[in-house]
Amino acid sequence: MSFKRNLVKARSHIVFILAVISAFGLVASLDNLSSANAPERLPAVTNHLDYALSQAYPLAAPRKLTATEKRWADIAWRYFENNTVTRTGLVNSVDGYTATTMWDTA
Repeated sequence: MSFKRNLVKARSHIVFILAVISAFGLVASLDNLSSANAPERLPAVTNHLDYALSQAYPLAAPRKLTATEKRWADIAWRYFENNTVTRTGLVNSVDGYTATTMWDTA
């Protein structure tokens, strides 16, 4: 009787363990499936979406910055020079405020 009661008490742990085992099995089978059915010749890019987008929207030829764009770039770079924390290598999210978030870093 106590074994049944303990199984009922442990049901959430049992479900979690079964879910982890199932997820591992699914990942392993998908990994084998994708490598077995891979085409022999792929384009020289790793991401098919990037490849499709690069075909649909080719990049413009590089050009020199205008004087105004160069000034903008210098001002932006000065912010990084003034607000980089040398101990961490991170850049402050606000001028003079020594903190940042992943949102600000991105």
